[in-house]
Amino acid sequence: MRLLYFSDLHNATTAAHDIVRDSAKVDVVVGAGDYCNMHRGLEGMIAILGRIDRPCILVAGNAETTDELRSA
Repeated sequence: MRLLYFSDLHNATTAAHDIVRDSAKVDVVVGAGDYCNMHRGLEGMIAILGRIDRPCILVAGNAETTDELRSA
């Protein structure tokens, strides 16, 4: 099984697009939090990461709450 782990994007859209591209080569993607900057920009990052067509586990970091992540 091939896994892709990432964390601390902090609204880096280029990196998020790279993760989506690279996800095609793996079986499962795991994001370990800090997708945005202190609760700002989460929806945009999730819109990009939502293009991943593999099973994906996203865990909230200290830049977003679990409720914000679920809502986005």
